[in-house]
Amino acid sequence: RLVAGMKAWHAALINYTSDAAPTDESELGAGFFKPGGEPNIPSQVHDVVIVNQEITVHPPIDKSRAILTNHLNGYVGTICGLNTLQSTRCTVGIEVAAGDTTHRGLLTGCLETVTTYSECLTAIEDCLDKGDKYSSVWLNYQSLWDMDMGVICSRVGEDLNLWQKLLNDIKKHRLTIDKMETREQFGPLVVDYSQVQTKINMKYDTWHKEILSRFGQMLGENMGG
Repeated sequence: RLVAGMKAWHAALINYTSDAAPTDESELGAGFFKPGGEPNIPSQVHDVVIVNQEITVHPPIDKSRAILTNHLNGYVGTICGLNTLQSTRCTVGIEVAAGDTTHRGLLTGCLETVTTYSECLTAIEDCLDKGDKYSSVWLNYQSLWDMDMGVICSRVGEDLNLWQKLLNDIKKHRLTIDKMETREQFGPLVVDYSQVQTKINMKYDTWHKEILSRFGQMLGENMGG
């Protein structure tokens, strides 16, 4: 029943939706049991914000690792924390450490429980990895605040084709974040970028105007020459 319970938690994590229906017990095989009822894994929201001109994620993605792992441990603890039957008149097949009157040993007592528990931890890491990679995309927009027009001019030089390409690239990247969605979800982990989306768009517009002005100036000088 412990293994089946952990499988239920694993299924709830990888199939997570905010309005998820109860897990179908028939999909988890015979002997299925949910210790403590439905897993009800809590949603973890991480906001992409701008603080003092610096884009950051609050709280950090890593914080969800501890929260989700604690939730898993609490869920399986419904069984592992139960007291064992105590009797001097029968022989118990599972060795219990001296002074330990619970079923905590079940979690490490056989290969199947260890494997299933490891699968749950792997699923947690998978959600965190996806969330971290996605949030990094937004963190990369920090360059919009760090760029310097003097550096841009020195790198692009007098090549009008490069200036044209730069303008097209800005327009292209501007469109990728100009969408209605304000969050992305990876299992119970949510990356909410609603607080920075408009600010980043405005920053793109500012740079586009400045570079377009510089491009027009250079084009005029070339035509005049």
